[in-house]
Parts: sequence; structure tokens; C-alpha cells
Amino acid sequence: ALEAASEGRASEPAVPARIMPMLYDKSEAIDFLVPMVISLGAGLLFSSLGVLFLVPAVLVGAEVVAFSRPLAFLRRREAGA
Repeated sequence: ALEAASEGRASEPAVPARIMPMLYDKSEAIDFLVPMVISLGAGLLFSSLGVLFLVPAVLVGAEVVAFSRPLAFLRRREAGA
């Protein structure tokens, strides 16, 4: 049962390796799948790059902004009171 449940996962790292041969197949039966394979491959590529580079860069930038002026809101509150 566990093997059957894990067979349909799209998050496996081997998915790009499994769909790439469809791009080079010359069979007319698979011609209608080529646009889907292209868009799926591009989506996997760009989402992987986003997760690997964009998300950490945004988190580091947010951390720099958050710690560049530590407790500034408390200093304003103390000066007003």
C-alpha cells in the first residue's frame, strides 16, 4: 500500500528525468504531450531556482532590515512617555 501511495508523487527529484525523454520522442502518439512537458519542465526548473535562491535571499534581507534598527519602536515609546 505504501508503494502504491508513493508512486504518483510529483515532488520526487526524478520527475524531470522521467519527463525529458518525452521531448525527444518522435512518435506521433506523444505529440500532444510535448507542450505539457515543456511547461512542466520549465515550472520545475524555475520553482527549484526560486526555492534554492530567492527564498533564502528574501529571508536574509528581512533579517537585515529587522536587525538594522533594533528596538527603535521602544525608544520612541520611552521618549514620548
